[in-house]
Amino acid sequence: MNTMSAFLCEDKTINQIISFIDTDSETSWPKGELAEIGFIGPYGQELGKAMFNLNCRSLAARYSEDAPNESGTKARPYKFQHELCTRLQAYKSLRCFLYQACEGDTDNEPLYQALDKIANRWAGMIVSRLPAYEKAEWG
Repeated sequence: MNTMSAFLCEDKTINQIISFIDTDSETSWPKGELAEIGFIGPYGQELGKAMFNLNCRSLAARYSEDAPNESGTKARPYKFQHELCTRLQAYKSLRCFLYQACEGDTDNEPLYQALDKIANRWAGMIVSRLPAYEKAEWG
């Protein structure tokens, strides 16, 4: 059986997600999803640290004491920096993050659930703009 390993996402991955949410002028609903669980922009370091910690807790659930955590010696500090990117890149970064942050019960946490809703909406927006989608039959 081949199992994938889990890892601590790069700051760039988390920062692309946050930067796109914060700067997307086309939609405001991701900010609403996050506001429902207590995050109100600008998101930057605060949301990034919460995402980083979620990823660390997921790793701890998978690997026990070998996992990095923010207070442990294996953890690196998280640093927010704007990483502007396309919706497609933000979506792929978010799917990667969610995959790395779903061990144990972390996928039941409000932050994970809000980010998963955002990913699903982004996917719908991306697909609905594809030429193949436009050409597909309706009904």
